[in-house]
Amino acid sequence: MQRLPTSIQQILSVSKDSLDGLAQIADKVNEVSSFRPEVNAVVSENSELQSLREEVANLRAELKRITRSRFRRAQSSKRESSNTRVRRSSHTRTDSPNLLCWYHLRFAEKATKCVKPCSFQEN
Repeated sequence: MQRLPTSIQQILSVSKDSLDGLAQIADKVNEVSSFRPEVNAVVSENSELQSLREEVANLRAELKRITRSRFRRAQSSKRESSNTRVRRSSHTRTDSPNLLCWYHLRFAEKATKCVKPCSFQEN
């Protein structure tokens, strides 16, 4: 009985007939009823779905291009910095003609670790 359509189950539930009688009633009701199982059609949005897929593919390609570009720039920057390596100034190096220590060259009057010989004069 549970496998029958709900509308036929409702009709049969009020009958006191035997199982064979219920089967005949169910067959007759099914023949004369206009009940046809309906299945709602699902409208596929193929074009919209395809458009979204294409957009995702384009975004992936753009992301890949940007990533490669940034990677190349980083690699190029590393090569340039290794080829044109600048020697760091030593703390005791005195490039200035008036012989200032590195600390006074860097921090002027705020220098706290003066290295001799240094000719820095406070004002």
